[in-house]
Amino acid sequence: METLARYRARRPFIGTSFDLGSPAVIEAAAALPLDWCVLDWEHALWNETNLPSALQVLAGSPMLGIVRVPHAEGPWIKKALDWGADGVLVPNVRDPAEARRCVEEAKYAPLGRRGVGAYRPSKFYTDLHSVVGSANENTLLWLMVEKVSLVAELAEVCALPGVDGFIVGRNDLAQSTGRAYADGAAETDALAERAMDICVAAGKPVGCFSGDPEEVKRWAARGVNLLTVGDDAQFIRDGMAWVAAQLGAGTREGPRKEY
Repeated sequence: METLARYRARRPFIGTSFDLGSPAVIEAAAALPLDWCVLDWEHALWNETNLPSALQVLAGSPMLGIVRVPHAEGPWIKKALDWGADGVLVPNVRDPAEARRCVEEAKYAPLGRRGVGAYRPSKFYTDLHSVVGSANENTLLWLMVEKVSLVAELAEVCALPGVDGFIVGRNDLAQSTGRAYADGAAETDALAERAMDICVAAGKPVGCFSGDPEEVKRWAARGVNLLTVGDDAQFIRDGMAWVAAQLGAGTREGPRKEY
């Protein structure tokens, strides 16, 4: 709850991504001073077997586990929350109507219509009523900003009750303009920063995926508070490169993830 209190106060909220589908990697990182992490069920190596195990590991950590679900439609949102996720990150939201549907899936009445089945969070139905009563406040609904159409109506979405935060995805934001990020990086970055500024002005937590700490610091100076750098595969590569350099294998920089 202390971590959530810092989140609600919009203090700098430091996080990362776990993409390798390994609960053991999360267990190794669980004691680090991180506030939150994204487990990418949309693109990365998580599935219905390893994801619940990862959430069990995070249950004993102050790090909030946010599951990036595959889609807004279907059972994905409620499955992630019923398995014990502290929140969900929903991709490909195009407009306020789709944002409202996300609220319906992620929040219980009166905000939404989430089905009651919080099996693990309720300690296997032994504490169901208190979990349902506090879930709207204690579980987070974040939306991915990766459509130009959503940026155009983002102020309206920020005002929706039940929407708790936003993550800007620049690669898909570029795709929604009809080109790759590499073909229009400056224009996409400007659009991403416009989206972040709208969220900051509305008092909503917002962040953007990046592999560059200096870039994230620049966004923090604009009022962005969901500060996220790198992912588990990048950290493993960087750690191995450091060991190789210490043992005289040279200082050649390894491949970098393209955000």
